[in-house]
Amino acid sequence: MKPLLTGLLACLLVVSPSALQAQTVTVELGETVVAPPMRMGIGVNGGGGWTNFVGAILVDDPSFEGPSDGNGFAKRGWPWYAGGGALTASLDTTDFVTGRQSQRIDVSAAPAHMNQGRDTLPQAPLTMLANPAHTYRIRVQAKAQSAGQRIRLGVMNDSWGRNFGPELALTTEWAVYETDYVPAAEHVLRGVAIGFEDTGSYWVDDLVAWDTDDLDAATGLSATFVARLEELQPESLRLGGLGVNGIPLQSYLREGWDLSYGPPALQPDLDLETFLRLCKRVGADPFITVPPAFSNDTAWQLGDLTDDIIANVYVDHGNLVDYLGGDAATTYGARREAAGSSRWDQQFDALYFELGNEVWGTPDDHWDMDPNGGEAQNVQMQNYATYCERRMNEMKARPGWRANMRVGFGGRSPATWLGGWPGSYDATLVPALSGLLDFSTIDL
Repeated sequence: MKPLLTGLLACLLVVSPSALQAQTVTVELGETVVAPPMRMGIGVNGGGGWTNFVGAILVDDPSFEGPSDGNGFAKRGWPWYAGGGALTASLDTTDFVTGRQSQRIDVSAAPAHMNQGRDTLPQAPLTMLANPAHTYRIRVQAKAQSAGQRIRLGVMNDSWGRNFGPELALTTEWAVYETDYVPAAEHVLRGVAIGFEDTGSYWVDDLVAWDTDDLDAATGLSATFVARLEELQPESLRLGGLGVNGIPLQSYLREGWDLSYGPPALQPDLDLETFLRLCKRVGADPFITVPPAFSNDTAWQLGDLTDDIIANVYVDHGNLVDYLGGDAATTYGARREAAGSSRWDQQFDALYFELGNEVWGTPDDHWDMDPNGGEAQNVQMQNYATYCERRMNEMKARPGWRANMRVGFGGRSPATWLGGWPGSYDATLVPALSGLLDFSTIDL
């Protein structure tokens, strides 16, 4: 069957009124496609709590990398709290599996337990429900002070009750332990818990939990989410949002566990490898918002831009390019290959880099072009021109820069920021970037 519309027909008929009469006109449409079908891009702001519909992971900060919360628990996302007997929590930076620390628990009165759950559910009625037709798996790396000390893994329901699995006897060496949970009936899935059945010291790391019936094996994300993206057939996926501006390169490139172990963490952000796997999975080109915190190992910790950083500190923009397109001769290309990935530029038609998210003026007055506060708009736009020009040159000069890479800036409403006056895009920013700029975006 022919498509409903595969061509365009233009017709001009000139007749006198007296010649008008009923006639039959037959039009046959050809098979030639005049214009390719248009597709749209979709934003993927992965990260945040375990109720984020993007991820499959049901644990916040599963590798316990967050700072101590004052009670000795790592906190990045929803907090942990103690219950049952008596325990003391602390972070161990000398004995861990991944990252730079593990969670240590010293139990003085057993049984005791540590729990992570939401004390409020503001997303109601979109609460996460445990499905009795599904299997939920909880897996952890753990060790004990003495062989035979026991733990139990479980989930919490809407009344904060713990549904624990069987006892698991630990050894004095790191090993993997797991429990599968099948709900007897539907209930709110509030969080996860670890029970400690004996007194003594315990170490836990890489605690993951997920619905085994909603896991996309290729990405480690929610199978429901990935399937929906496939249906939508996006042209590109954008890794962006205001939350990315303060993320340093090393966080995007952090190492984790293999997908065979469990779904990837979503704290503090959706890591770059997971995002790229998602793009490849659904056939979309990556559109990466490159955070202004991509400076160097120390400058990002200032939590804001300065005149010096705008003009001189941007090496991580180039390191990102080498990670994506560099070979093993580059430091970051070698790092990518060590992580098990080949050159990402060879796996997509195009890769897009947007220099920051709304850095022309962020709502919280951080990571923008007004580092000193109160600068005139023309000065801010000149700062923006310097910011983009230095980073574009750095990126395009790297050995990892490839022909299918594109770099641009994030713009603002044309009605507000165009017009040829000092400080406007067309008068100040675009001329300064001539020959470097591949595209720009606008905020409507």
